[in-house]
Amino acid sequence: MGWNKTCWLLLIFAVFGGGLLFSETVSIIIVETGIPEEAPAIEGSLIWESGLMDVFFEHGHIVSNAPMVRLRAEQANPYPSEQLLNIDEVRDGGSAYYILAVLNYMGTYERTSIPSSISLRVVQLYPNKILFEIQVDGTKKNVRNELEYAKQAAEAMIPYVK
Repeated sequence: MGWNKTCWLLLIFAVFGGGLLFSETVSIIIVETGIPEEAPAIEGSLIWESGLMDVFFEHGHIVSNAPMVRLRAEQANPYPSEQLLNIDEVRDGGSAYYILAVLNYMGTYERTSIPSSISLRVVQLYPNKILFEIQVDGTKKNVRNELEYAKQAAEAMIPYVK
């Protein structure tokens, strides 16, 4: 009788609890514009990448990051083409969605520069469909809380990744 109860409990957990364990794979792509190729890494880009990845991971998604891309401003106005981003590599990595963050650095580009504008997009890969996009004025945010700002933006995208 005891073994029978254990089997039923395992069966119930597998049927009802199994759906809670499933998560989507999300790839984060950071694109920097307005920065020369030879410039050092920009902290603001690392902060945005970290903030976006943290929130999606905390919501149970499998998160990966693609290498950061630097483009000229006219190549990403406001979003670059998929050919420039090499989306096939993201698709081959098994991602179901990707989050594109285009960080525009206009004017000075020092290690501590912050983006003057941020364009965010959520794309579902199968079928290839844009689910959400927003452009944010980077000059109106509090620089000291840039990580929190990135996390708030990621929270707004979570409902679109199922």
